[in-house]
Amino acid sequence: MTATNVNGLAVIASEPAPTNIVDKAGNRVYFQQIRALLLEDESIVYGCAHCDYTAASPMQVRPHLNAHRDRKRPATAADEPVKTAPAPLTVSQMLTQVAGDRDRWRERAEAAESALAEVRAIVAAKPTRRAANKGAS
Repeated sequence: MTATNVNGLAVIASEPAPTNIVDKAGNRVYFQQIRALLLEDESIVYGCAHCDYTAASPMQVRPHLNAHRDRKRPATAADEPVKTAPAPLTVSQMLTQVAGDRDRWRERAEAAESALAEVRAIVAAKPTRRAANKGAS
């Protein structure tokens, strides 16, 4: 559906427009939706593969391609999920939840404290270079 006439000149050849990109094998990469159109006066213009839009360079055709993009229909109130409030907790449920959170955090804190104590013991047992150099002089 590419243009067949551009500025009164007939299109005699249409092929995918090349990009400036080369793949790992060294092959030229081509635009999928932009065509290079050879006109009867041997000039080249670039056109949209979906309609008769043409321009002097492929970079001028690229923004036009948005006109052919599938657009989602505008969201309506019926599309939004129904938001329901969570059921209120009783006092005993809240206390149970808080106690569980407290126990999990206590376990994490104790594990962190023991790991920190191990690191401190390793650092205290290992002499530093500065301390080793002072003893040598």
